[in-house]
Amino acid sequence: MLIGELKIKFPPVCKEHTSLEQLYSLLTGSPERLVVVIDGDAHRVPIGVITERSICEQIIGRRREPRDLSAANVLDCDIIKVEAGSDLRDVPRVFGTGKPVVVIDSDRRYQGIVDTASIALTGGLASPDFVPSSQAVAAGSHPIMGLA
Repeated sequence: MLIGELKIKFPPVCKEHTSLEQLYSLLTGSPERLVVVIDGDAHRVPIGVITERSICEQIIGRRREPRDLSAANVLDCDIIKVEAGSDLRDVPRVFGTGKPVVVIDSDRRYQGIVDTASIALTGGLASPDFVPSSQAVAAGSHPIMGLA
């Protein structure tokens, strides 16, 4: 199974100079509560994502003035890029990290994000390396009701 065959979501995109007001309207209009930042309309290479949390980290955590912020100031670059033509068995460990998995094409252009919640439901990962976080048991933990 290829990455491109999984369920892909299409959250809104913006560029680095997008204002915070515009970002907030994009976030509230998106069911994923996520905006993907691309480098520009010509290449459409994803460079990060923005969530309400990443905005709050800058405004509250770092005490920055909201009126001076743009997408470039609040984006989270900790994303995983996976080519749509990649075999799912070659990248099984990326889905348990909690990081957004951004799908790109062979030219590194943004294609969407993987709906990681639907992967375990569809049985898309047959690899023994993948264990959904809801079924994982931490090493050294005590078994609960015979689970381990």
